[in-house]
Amino acid sequence: MRRFSPNPYLVATVGLWALNFIAVKFVFAELAPSAATLLRTILVGLVFVVVVKLRRESLRFPDVAYRNRIVFQGFVSLGVYMVVFMEGMQRAKSSDAAIIMALSPLLTGIFSVLLKQESYRPRIFVGAGIAFLGIFAVFAYQDHDPTQYLGNGLILLAAIIWAFGVILMRPLLSQASPFVLVTQSLLGASLCVIPYGFRAVLTMEWSSVSLSTWLWLTYAAVLSGGVAFITFYKGIHQIGAGRAALYQYMTPPLTVVLSYFLLGSGFHWSQALGIILVIGGVVYGNRVSNEVESQKIIEA
Repeated sequence: MRRFSPNPYLVATVGLWALNFIAVKFVFAELAPSAATLLRTILVGLVFVVVVKLRRESLRFPDVAYRNRIVFQGFVSLGVYMVVFMEGMQRAKSSDAAIIMALSPLLTGIFSVLLKQESYRPRIFVGAGIAFLGIFAVFAYQDHDPTQYLGNGLILLAAIIWAFGVILMRPLLSQASPFVLVTQSLLGASLCVIPYGFRAVLTMEWSSVSLSTWLWLTYAAVLSGGVAFITFYKGIHQIGAGRAALYQYMTPPLTVVLSYFLLGSGFHWSQALGIILVIGGVVYGNRVSNEVESQKIIEA
């Protein structure tokens, strides 16, 4: 029997992603979502430019058609997505947001089938039904606060947008590495986040922002947005996409635990039920897809 050995890159990725939901909450204590989104995007851009240069890859667009596709993909997946996600995070609990965002891989599979990138698989829709029961459980208990309902709704919309963004990026992966694609995509993201956050950044009281807030923002951008991307693809390179996907399912429960200790968030049975149903539905629905993807090692 083969002994299980945790992949250090993917363990680090899960930790970085889980803590990101808490980091954003700390940032919002002093920064508006619009300002935080623009500043985070700038920092993420700097990180990826450095990474691409260290990898000695080119950021040139081979042709206009490719550039336009990259710009549109970035506008959707790094621009609109981030705006909706940050607005949702301002209103939703970090633990609820992590549970809802865990639905994203399954949504990607559904889009793949609907857009004929993959063949029809009944189990993916069965899995979606199970997972959405988990989302319903999360929505069912919100401390009777309408703001939290709105926040969860925005996070669910963000998960849908993220999944669609993955579909847009897939055909482009044959022409450039994921690191180059993300860096180029930030051009499209800027068309969204600059109008969204420019006024807030321009009028903010910089001197009133504490060092801890700057550190949490740096964490959300550099570690969660940059380093986690690198460790994730390193992990995929070592063990394959299918097995790497299993690590992602640990993010919601870890976020719940971190939220309890760092934010003082309570824990309700509906969250436990939501985690079980969402992860169960995603695992069941994506089982075949993960087996296929596990044969494709992304060279990083």
